[in-house]
Parts: sequence; C-alpha cells; structure tokens
Amino acid sequence: MKIALFFSGNHIRRYEIEELKNLLKTKNKFTFFYYKKKIGSKKDKKNIFSNLFFKHSFFSLVILEQKFAEIICHKNSFNKKITELLDEVKLKNIVKDYDKYEKFSLKTKKIKGRHIFDKSTIKKLKDKNITLIVFLGFNKLIDTKMLNLVKHGILSFHTADTNKYKGRPSAFYEFLNNEKFGGVTLQRLSTKIDEGEIISIKKTNISKCKSYDETYFKMLKLKKNMLIEGLNKIKFKKIFYKPKKTTLNKDKDSKKFFIVMKCILKTLWKRYFS
Repeated sequence: MKIALFFSGNHIRRYEIEELKNLLKTKNKFTFFYYKKKIGSKKDKKNIFSNLFFKHSFFSLVILEQKFAEIICHKNSFNKKITELLDEVKLKNIVKDYDKYEKFSLKTKKIKGRHIFDKSTIKKLKDKNITLIVFLGFNKLIDTKMLNLVKHGILSFHTADTNKYKGRPSAFYEFLNNEKFGGVTLQRLSTKIDEGEIISIKKTNISKCKSYDETYFKMLKLKKNMLIEGLNKIKFKKIFYKPKKTTLNKDKDSKKFFIVMKCILKTLWKRYFS
C-alpha cells in the first residue's frame, strides 16, 4: 500500500512516536507531507493571565489549577507528564533512514472553516498513486471534496471513543461524567466531525482518575500499533461501522462557568481530599 503521512511541520509529538516507528516497519511505501504553520504574533508575557483568559475564558481556571498542582509537586499532578507527551520532536531525529523517504511541503486553502489541499499536493498524491492518507499531528477540518482523493480515504486519530464522545476538549467530559473507560479512536474521516467509520479503538480504565489532567494523560498514552491494526483490517477488507449517534462537544461549551466550576470542584475534592 502506498501511504502519504501528513505532519504539522517536520516534527511529531512524543506520544505519537511509537505509533509512527511501528508503522514505518511495515512493508508499505511511505511519502511525507509537511504542513508549514503560519507564524503567529508574539505573546506579551506581562499579560499572561489576560491572554490566558482571552483565549480560554473560564476554562483558564482549570488550566491554572493544573499548573498549581504541578508547582506544588502534588503526587496526583499529571500536567508535566502531559507537557512531555505533547513535546515536539524532529522527525529526522527519530525516523530510521530518514533521508530515504520522499518529502513534500503541503499547503491548504481555508474556505468556510475547512481546508482544501493545494493543487500541487493533489497532483503529487495522484502521481505517486497514493492509496491512503494518514494524519499524524495534522489536525485540520478537511473539505469534503478532499475525503475521496485516494482509494482508502484519510485516517485520523480522535482522543476519545467516538461511540460516546465527539468533538473537544478530549478527555474532559469523560472525567466530568464519571466514565469508567476512556479511549482513542482511529477513524476514516467523513463529511461530519468524528462520525467517520471506526477503524480501531483502544480503551483504558479511568474510573480512579482524580483529575481531568490524569484522565487526559491516560488516554493520550493509548496510541500503540493502532495504525498497523487498522491497515491489516483494510487489507483484509473488514467491514467498518460508523459510531453511535451522540452530541458533538464544542470547545465553547467547556468554557461555560457552570461546566468549569463542576470540573474544578470535582478535581479539588478528588485530587486534594479523597
């Protein structure tokens, strides 16, 4: 199978390294595509709190509590561990025989909130006879016209079991709603957000997690050999099913004062007193 790997720059986050390394050991042929991020304006460090609140609204209280637990080195703090997992590592430093892979830049055009690949990328996908696209760190909403460019479509990860939770923030509602299990879904992208066919799901017990950050940490660590499992299913023409119908969670909803306070109070009790 000829596979195009889409990265957000020439790096990968630490928690996806093992997934990538295991994938590259397979007998498939891989081509790398790098999306170049736009350089944003520098943040004013003097106004760090106002910038935090402007971006996250009341959800900034959740972030500040997590930072406080990290600063006092609380035994149930996972903020530092999450930061390490989300750390960006250059691909050339972790990919064996890095120079043997073909690499191309990737540009997109955003129309009505969704991204369309540039003509050069589309041409390369066709010229290279790419049969599958895999997003690794490239987390963009894709225009529906892009979904069927290649035979097997586009595979992408969602840090949740899409049968129960769609949208963002990942792991937040699992903690809030006292879920016993949290998961990661490898899905084939579809026209609707997080409603694509489920290629693979991994789950972990989160019932004893004492905070949102602990829940998120345990779910992030689940990625391992999911792509290999998914490719084998595609190869043997397994039947895939779409997830159950559930509400699409939106970032703006998690910033509401009542929702934030519910998370804060639950965390304070479980992290510091239980």
